[in-house]
Amino acid sequence: MVGELGHSSRLEYSAMGDATNLAARLEHLTREYDCAVIISDATYKEICDVVEVRSLGEVTVKGRSVPTMIYSLVALRDSYNQ
Repeated sequence: MVGELGHSSRLEYSAMGDATNLAARLEHLTREYDCAVIISDATYKEICDVVEVRSLGEVTVKGRSVPTMIYSLVALRDSYNQ
């Protein structure tokens, strides 16, 4: 969900929800795994034709009971680097 939050004198445009929370948790894991970008399995499935990744295994992030497979984004595939 995205939208304006707050009082009319101080509105902020923000995103909320499960995907936003997962993205924040994965961004935090970049420090632990020493990676520039970490993506979830769901994201990888959407972009697997255009990226090269390294599997980091499964993690259970705060707020979720089901483990999530994560990947380190390594590079764009050659056909997309032009």
